[in-house]
Amino acid sequence: MRSIPHMIGGIAFLCVSLVMLGVGLLSGKGLMAEDRYALVIGVNRYSGDFQPLKYAGRDARGVGIALQRLGYNVTTMGNDQERGDLNPTNPDKILDKIRALAQSGRAGDTIVLFMSGHGCQLEGDTETYFCPSDVDLRKKESLLPVSAIMRELEKSEATHRLVLMDACQERILTPEAPKNSARRIQIPNLVNAERLVPQKLAVFFSCSAEQRSFEDPDLPNLLDTNGEKGQGIFSHFVIKYLSGRASPGDYPGGVELDISSMERFVRTSTQRHADSKGKIQIPRIIMEGAFPLGRRPRELSDLHETPVAGLNLKRIRAGSFDMGASAAEIAAVQAWDPDFPEKFLVNAQPQHRVTLSQDFYIGLHEVTRGQFRLFVKETGYVTDCEKDGQGGWGIGTDGNSKQSVDFDWRKCGFAQTDDHPVVNVSWNDAVAFCAWLTDKGRRAGQLGVEESYRLPTEAEWEYSARGGSRGWYSFGDNPEDLVRYANVADASYSQKFTNPYRLVQGDDGFTYTSPVGSFRANGFGLFDMHGNVWEWCGDWYGEYPASSVTDPVGPKTGSRRVFRGGCWLVEAAFCRSAYRYGYDPSRRGSLGFRVALSPSGIPK
Repeated sequence: MRSIPHMIGGIAFLCVSLVMLGVGLLSGKGLMAEDRYALVIGVNRYSGDFQPLKYAGRDARGVGIALQRLGYNVTTMGNDQERGDLNPTNPDKILDKIRALAQSGRAGDTIVLFMSGHGCQLEGDTETYFCPSDVDLRKKESLLPVSAIMRELEKSEATHRLVLMDACQERILTPEAPKNSARRIQIPNLVNAERLVPQKLAVFFSCSAEQRSFEDPDLPNLLDTNGEKGQGIFSHFVIKYLSGRASPGDYPGGVELDISSMERFVRTSTQRHADSKGKIQIPRIIMEGAFPLGRRPRELSDLHETPVAGLNLKRIRAGSFDMGASAAEIAAVQAWDPDFPEKFLVNAQPQHRVTLSQDFYIGLHEVTRGQFRLFVKETGYVTDCEKDGQGGWGIGTDGNSKQSVDFDWRKCGFAQTDDHPVVNVSWNDAVAFCAWLTDKGRRAGQLGVEESYRLPTEAEWEYSARGGSRGWYSFGDNPEDLVRYANVADASYSQKFTNPYRLVQGDDGFTYTSPVGSFRANGFGLFDMHGNVWEWCGDWYGEYPASSVTDPVGPKTGSRRVFRGGCWLVEAAFCRSAYRYGYDPSRRGSLGFRVALSPSGIPK
């Protein structure tokens, strides 16, 4: 019989080198700094020999987010990276990045390498290989030997190193290969694996010898989420531990992370969960002594109260999402309203993957007229529209919209109470409000030294607006449903004004702005993310990146600032989660804002 390669159904190699976080080495020369670096590699798509993977990339991103929250400088390498040096197409590219990672580590440092993708063993060969995306099993040089990875890690001067090895997917080379829910891994015994392990490098396997690593489509996706479920069991509990989501009793002193407590939590949790599914999976670790992994991420409440009454912020969990408009969404908008300008659609492309590595807070509501009034009263602040002689925008006595010195944040030609969102505020005015709020928060002891209230980044805003959804809006794709969630141009609006675009036929009950919180909340519990008033973001307006990014803050310079969300006088297509545009920072009109906060002071 003709021999064929002996395949491991897919191996994900999570090579982690972790050192004490926030603990220096005291010497006669003072405190020695400790740095932390990580390279996260996920291969989901393959050209030829292997079928695509299901949850490996998601698990990799989740581990990356957890490590970033622990203070790691993380580089991501994967199929969704279009930059040539970050696309894991061949072993040389991957090994170059691993080599650079290993060389970055110095005494006292931490390095992390996460690799998720197919692996294989060839018949008659004791080597285990990691498979780049352009793998060709007829060409051994297209495979990356695990021993080569280990040799590079062994050269590193980093003090602590931990390796976790998880299988990644079951569907492999041939039609005859078994297709089941397991992430198949075939290591005849751990003795061979131990021979690959350099000294002072702990290795945590996702299962014991001759067992399989399983994935569960019903497991909640902890950190990389668009509302989907599904993770590898082992990776799920690794992420849960590293992100501080295990119970306090699973951490020494309730706050410390170390390899022993992680091994205990992940092993018992994985074994118990697999058993509940009728499977056997028992992780096993090889190490020379335990070492600390860091401190549990700071506990945050789900609601943050600012020093201004009623201005409450909601905690939004770290995660990943697809930012911008897909080609399908653009085509659907054009079908719904053929007159909608194309320039307002293509500026939200290309759609790209965004990871927000840390939890953050964002306002439950838009800042109200009453809250802005308190700011002006305490500081004597004069807004842009009051001091440049041009005034703001409002509704004149003839019923038409116009700019006039008679209009500012106090008055805009229609009735407003202090519970309505403030309008006629520029980006500059919104930033000044945030600075005042920060000063009040620090004086009240509610903020740390590095913490500041600010405008949300554009990515944070869209992530929050989507509320875990993928569609036009947080609730779906039907503009007619907006009247239950948002104040937009509708039947009552059309009785007073004309609009060149298509309006929704329903009636939301308001002709002009509405008091904040008048409509249903989105999936994250936030109000008025669609409609009511436009909302300023912190970023300069510019083109989107072509590949995946982490914690984007927009271009470094520009002439316009981003605003989002639509408002009461524009059609439904402007109120989509993906819609974006930019104005001069001094622009005013039906423009307001909501406040954000990063508990760690990041991003700046």
